Amino acid sequence: MSNVLVPRGWVQTTLSEIVAPGRVRRLPAEVPNLPFVGMEHVESQTMRLLGTVPAERMKSSAVHFQAGDVLYGRLRPYLNKVLRPSFEGLSSAEFIVFPGDGTIYAPWLSLLLNSSMFVSFASHLNEGDRPRVDFDQIGGFELLLPPRREQERIASEVEALFGDLDAAMATLKRVQSNLKRYRASVLKAACEGRLVPTESELARKEGRTYETGEQLLARILKERRAKWEADQLAKMLGAGKPPTSDNWKRKYREPALPNTYDLPRLPEGWTWTTAGYMFECIVPNRDKPKSFTGEVPWITLPDFDDGIEIAISKSGLGLSDEETKEYRARVVPKGSVIMSCVGRFGLTAVVGTPVVINQQLHAFVMSLLVSARYIAYALRTQTSYMESLSTATTIAYLNKDNCNSVPLPIPPASEQERIAAELDRRLSVVANLEGCVDQAIARADRLRQAILKRAFEGKLVPQDPNNEPASVLLERIRAKRAITSERPRNQSRRRQCRAAVVVEVK
Repeated sequence: MSNVLVPRGWVQTTLSEIVAPGRVRRLPAEVPNLPFVGMEHVESQTMRLLGTVPAERMKSSAVHFQAGDVLYGRLRPYLNKVLRPSFEGLSSAEFIVFPGDGTIYAPWLSLLLNSSMFVSFASHLNEGDRPRVDFDQIGGFELLLPPRREQERIASEVEALFGDLDAAMATLKRVQSNLKRYRASVLKAACEGRLVPTESELARKEGRTYETGEQLLARILKERRAKWEADQLAKMLGAGKPPTSDNWKRKYREPALPNTYDLPRLPEGWTWTTAGYMFECIVPNRDKPKSFTGEVPWITLPDFDDGIEIAISKSGLGLSDEETKEYRARVVPKGSVIMSCVGRFGLTAVVGTPVVINQQLHAFVMSLLVSARYIAYALRTQTSYMESLSTATTIAYLNKDNCNSVPLPIPPASEQERIAAELDRRLSVVANLEGCVDQAIARADRLRQAILKRAFEGKLVPQDPNNEPASVLLERIRAKRAITSERPRNQSRRRQCRAAVVVEVK
């Protein structure tokens, strides 16, 4: 900070020159009836207390703090957790406690420790094998110390500005929640026949007939069998073994009839089915590729977003034809619908190109008779069903049978197209709004740090020439420390003198 302009009345110093941490105390056998604050109880960046627990539950070392002290989280990666409690209590030993003795204005100090310049300094310290920083390390942080009165004015102005920012952030968070609820309600309405006019309504109005969802499903099943027969015949002919009769067709296994008796009632012309009954599925091979040198995208969970289509891998990984054969990877055809089956459920997309997927995903090969986009949207409405079937070890997952049992409401084909188009339109508006909200939240976060930067550069509030200079405050702190450091030595001398006197009297 040698080239930094020092404001009038301020002084350049270090953190260790102006404050010192309190002493860590082990919990006594009988823990006092005080609240305990752990690292998980402090929200990062905002300095907001999320809650406490009774101290008697804690069995580890703790730090005793008083109301008005400043707690700084020294555990990585939580170097931006700062709290100034309004009550007496005990905290995790992962907090460094700076006593609020009034010499340095505690609210100003908490803002300093929460500033990006200090967090960045602490984050770049050489930590070695230890996942935390010590005061000896952060004590070297260089800063500009304002007069005591100006510390109060700075803290007051920052807290006022932060109050306005917090109100704006709360509004933005509400907008985020409302958009999320709207997204879910639109999907629900679409898959219940309430988003666009139904085909049955239009057919009656226009005096015509239409193909129902049930009739469409029958055509898909017929098409599915025809495809199987064509594939089997091609294999036999390729092996030089043409069939002499149609007995081989009896080997076709019809998909198991879905259990839909307890599902909600659907609009006229719609029908319930399950994904596995309607479509052929692809389960990825368990062998994870060890090389990625091709152009067939390798799709994993991080590639999903709120969009309805995936065509590239964000990681840039892809398999060559040789690698797909070597690792026995099954290529998912273009136009198929893939969905998550591990961890977070309800992530779906239509693949815009042939892809290869990992074990966290499940794929359904679409018929040309249906709208793949509608199917992908419909699967998103069945998250609760997926969660009810999931099996959890360390992470929740769905097996093949569970994935295939996901229920789907099937409207007539033309209605599917209208629903998908309307969902595309509405959800694209939602996505744009969510992007604007995300940008506003990011700007608010940057503005918070910009305010702190100006505050600690002496540019937020005007300097008052009548204030006691910070240099005088710093000398007072040094003098107080000198007295404190000498006190134990003097007390020891007095005890020695008293002992000598006693011996002498005896």
